[in-house]
Amino acid sequence: MRFCVLLRSIVVVAVMAPPATALSEHAQSTTVSPPVRGAEDTAGVPKRAKLSCAQYRQKAEEHAKHAVFNTAINAGSWGLIPPALRKLPPHARLCGSDGLGQVVVASPLFGRDLERHYRPLFEKLGFKPLSCQISGGQTRCLTKRGRDLGMVLTDASSEALVLVFRPRAGTPSRARGGHG
Repeated sequence: MRFCVLLRSIVVVAVMAPPATALSEHAQSTTVSPPVRGAEDTAGVPKRAKLSCAQYRQKAEEHAKHAVFNTAINAGSWGLIPPALRKLPPHARLCGSDGLGQVVVASPLFGRDLERHYRPLFEKLGFKPLSCQISGGQTRCLTKRGRDLGMVLTDASSEALVLVFRPRAGTPSRARGGHG
């Protein structure tokens, strides 16, 4: 079940994510360069299944029965996403948020198109520019603002993405049970 694997990997990334600069220094995947106006990036987009939000919610609820955390999606919820990031890309639908406040969006965006949409939204909140990489049929974008973490990750098999906002400012990670 690829969808649930995506949710699990986001939890691992959210807890264990190194700074975006560390990812770009050591990754063997392709880094997405700054946006190029007018360029079409459809040549490298993998074929992914188009599923409705209802189908995503059903799969997530099935997985939630055996998952370590609540993967069920609360329909229509923006979870922990601040209002400034609540702008859906063209042709996208908000599916809802999971038990960790991560938002699932049904969207065909991938690669540079994904970066073009989310980069200015994060930058308006004072985040560093997104560092996006493509590997394994997924786009993974990370950004930081102090200790706050922002991520946008696509599903490798479905036209979906997960938007993550982890506010960490003002609370030492050890006080939250972290390791650093």
